[in-house]
Amino acid sequence: MCYKKHGGRTSKNICSANVAAGVGPGSLSQFTPISVDMSEGWSSDGNQSVVVQAYSDGNLMGSQTFSLGTPAQLFTLVFPNWGPITELKFIPSPGGSFVIYVLRIQ
Repeated sequence: MCYKKHGGRTSKNICSANVAAGVGPGSLSQFTPISVDMSEGWSSDGNQSVVVQAYSDGNLMGSQTFSLGTPAQLFTLVFPNWGPITELKFIPSPGGSFVIYVLRIQ
């Protein structure tokens, strides 16, 4: 939960998750996202979706909205060809949460 009363940093009923390239030795400086296995967590209206945004050095390279409308069902979401990026941002909509099981990258 992202609410302040649950230890989160916001009073809004929305969270986001970021996956970013590393900085240290042996880390990837960029990656190409292929797909992700994920499912809906809690949703405010039972009709969950997730917006995925791809960034390269802070510049938005693309965005895609995926439906996760069936609770407790695992979905494999295949990303468009955004090319090499440095960060993926996952934003649940319209508020709620999601679970990421496997993220496939190159």
